[in-house]
Amino acid sequence: MKLYNIREEYIDYLRTIDEKVPQNKGEKRPFVGIVFSIDRHTYFAPLSSPKPKHQRMKNALDFHKIDKSYGVINFNNMIPVPSSQLLLIDISGITNATYKTLLQNQHRYIKQNQEVLEKKARNLYNLCCRDIHELSAFQLKVKGRCVDFKKIQKEYINFK
Repeated sequence: MKLYNIREEYIDYLRTIDEKVPQNKGEKRPFVGIVFSIDRHTYFAPLSSPKPKHQRMKNALDFHKIDKSYGVINFNNMIPVPSSQLLLIDISGITNATYKTLLQNQHRYIKQNQEVLEKKARNLYNLCCRDIHELSAFQLKVKGRCVDFKKIQKEYINFK
């Protein structure tokens, strides 16, 4: 697994389809490399830097803490991304030492836990693609926090 940035124009396009798609907020938000693929859909999940609120939160179906307060992976915001919209992060070229160390630690954890993270991504995807009548109240709440995977899958290939 590698860390990527996603082209801002693509993120803006996806936000016209689903407002839950996270913004880049004027910065380049790193995305976890290939989390999983279904058919031709390659999904990526955004990382978030460590925040005090994360210390109180527990891992959930749509949220995963990166060991030792290195940040979190927001699986609820996974998006399908064509390879043309990916920008590989060259960690060795980052000049901010603190940020570079953070990305190195996040990357190391992600590589060591790749299978667990892929399974979590698939489980969340499968839950969110189920009919709402099949879901418990808790599962509906989780689905409500997630990007609409099916809706975005139908539209993202139209990005020009």
